[in-house]
Amino acid sequence: EARAFQQSLLPNRETTVNGVAVCCRYTPSSALGGDLYDYAASTGRTALLIADVSGHGVSAAMLTGIVKSAFHASHVDGFEPAAVVQRVSLGLAAFSPDRFVTMVAALISPEERQLRYVNAGHPPVALWGKTREPLWLHSTGPLISPVLTESAWEAPVVPIHEGDHVLLYTDGISEALADDHGRAEKRFTSIIDRASEGGAPLLDTILADVQQQLAGRPQPDDLTLLTARVLGPTTSTSPATLP
Repeated sequence: EARAFQQSLLPNRETTVNGVAVCCRYTPSSALGGDLYDYAASTGRTALLIADVSGHGVSAAMLTGIVKSAFHASHVDGFEPAAVVQRVSLGLAAFSPDRFVTMVAALISPEERQLRYVNAGHPPVALWGKTREPLWLHSTGPLISPVLTESAWEAPVVPIHEGDHVLLYTDGISEALADDHGRAEKRFTSIIDRASEGGAPLLDTILADVQQQLAGRPQPDDLTLLTARVLGPTTSTSPATLP
């Protein structure tokens, strides 16, 4: 019942939101995982979220629910990434110091051709397109923790154009694909070259590479991925596809 509830927190795996095609994958390592992906429509913009809370089991599942609630409560702020992170920080304030969250909150505006994001201690985001090599968007502030109440996060803006792709993932993915120096960017770039169309083929290729690396060993962590492709400012969103 708990797993069914947690799965119900996740929106559809594939949809289109305000001119942005979104595709997601989630494979927990246990009955109850600590990862979360989400997305939402703002006025002419698309909000994206990926988060990784500490631990597994019931307590981790509770935290993912708090993160999701904070994300959707930020609709009053237009899903501005800085506001999303601040709301999550407030939601975690009552928890013990050993509880924390890493996350990326992003806001894509196809019409303005820009991406605003906050990376709170999370693995870097990949941004690429037909005319640009992968750009890695690294952390813009610390992870979110009850003991870091005075934390601040920068929310930089980068240009994004029609046809560009964004890839968000949790550390279960990057750690499985990391080289001897603990870096996974080269491996991701190689996979992007092989599945340049993005979307479901890209995510399924990444997951296949992860399973190949595991070589039959038990999955040590949750595996969560979200990719988004900018279609253009005129593509409409079907209300039925929204979370």
